[in-house]
Amino acid sequence: MDDAVLLTGSAVAMLQGLDDQSVDCVVTSPPYFGMRDYGVDGQIGLESSVEKYVDSLSAVIAEVHRVLRTDGTMWLNVADCYGGGGFARGSGKWPSQHDPKDRTNGRRRSYDREKCLLGVPDAIHQALVDQGWVVRNRIIWVKDRPLPSNARDRLNSQYEVIFLAVKKDGRRPRYGFTKDVGQGTGDVWFMPAERGDGHPAVFPVELPLRCIEHGCVEGGIVLDPFSGSGTTGVAALRLGRRYIGVDISPEYNDVARSRLLKERQMVRRSGV
Repeated sequence: MDDAVLLTGSAVAMLQGLDDQSVDCVVTSPPYFGMRDYGVDGQIGLESSVEKYVDSLSAVIAEVHRVLRTDGTMWLNVADCYGGGGFARGSGKWPSQHDPKDRTNGRRRSYDREKCLLGVPDAIHQALVDQGWVVRNRIIWVKDRPLPSNARDRLNSQYEVIFLAVKKDGRRPRYGFTKDVGQGTGDVWFMPAERGDGHPAVFPVELPLRCIEHGCVEGGIVLDPFSGSGTTGVAALRLGRRYIGVDISPEYNDVARSRLLKERQMVRRSGV
């Protein structure tokens, strides 16, 4: 395969076209629940409940489990959120509690568990275990420069969660880890949040760089089923790995394609 391949379509449909145990490492950040409307039919994140959101993710993660090698790793970046806010969820009608003064550009809002932290990472953790994954770490990504919050009745959230999960295997594979990774890297990572690159939710390239360095064999294939602007792909090329990115949005794949082309040219000039 080429050093980078971008597929456009739903994650489940595109992954169904990949062979069993064909990728070595998965690094991904799915759309967060109720945070953004990307304007694409079939997108994940605008389900009517956390439970339905986790079900949607679980369908993708089941395909990831199939295509991941037995000694592969999955690094899954997720964030929590609060009930009562975000974009439209539900039946298509305004809930009875709707405040006419609440301006949401015509979007509906859900008032289920209003203002309550929903526990999304916990729900995903349980879904991973139920699906047969072995969750090896819950990494805390502390944002050195967190985005500001308009909330006036709670503390500003300054971290997200990264799950490191592997497939069950009685042979105790090393999962591509270096010998001293347990001593050299802890489960709290301090990294700034990034902005720009044509996508509203960009994680820093340092994040997939660290995941791939620790959990992907040299020359291996890295998969991101929610590729977005292609940050995981940039990290993969920089480290000499091959990349498969999937995104439901043609526009974001265009952004990713441009970034990967620039990264490929930089790598070739550096002789890596």
